[in-house]
Amino acid sequence: MSMVQNRKAALRAYIDSRKAEDPSFSATEWSRRAGVSEGTLRNFLTNPDSTITLDKLDMLAAAENVPLSLILGEGQMFSDKEMEMLRLLNQLPDQKLQAISELVGDGPFLTEREKGLLDLLKTLPDQKLEVLTATLRALQ
Repeated sequence: MSMVQNRKAALRAYIDSRKAEDPSFSATEWSRRAGVSEGTLRNFLTNPDSTITLDKLDMLAAAENVPLSLILGEGQMFSDKEMEMLRLLNQLPDQKLQAISELVGDGPFLTEREKGLLDLLKTLPDQKLEVLTATLRALQ
């Protein structure tokens, strides 16, 4: 896959994750908030030969208050350990995910591995917790 194709796929994945997080999210509204024409964004996403300037992508990221690398899938937002936690949390049943979100301390129903993940979760900064939440919702 070319870099442009990777960026298109990452941008589509970001849009899908935002829609999963907030069903009212739309690419049209996002474009408007960013000051990027809807046609420019839609053309980039749907036309295999189209490109979009980095400035326009930066405007889209700024409208979401996220780093450009996040919407392009470039760079690693999470460490390998955090990615492992993300994969494991995604495998937990809803009941345990709910318990973890409400949990302040350990619970007897958590395995040692899940307790370790909870400890790691407690150390994440707010921005990473927000991204983690959006990613988990998109993966469900």
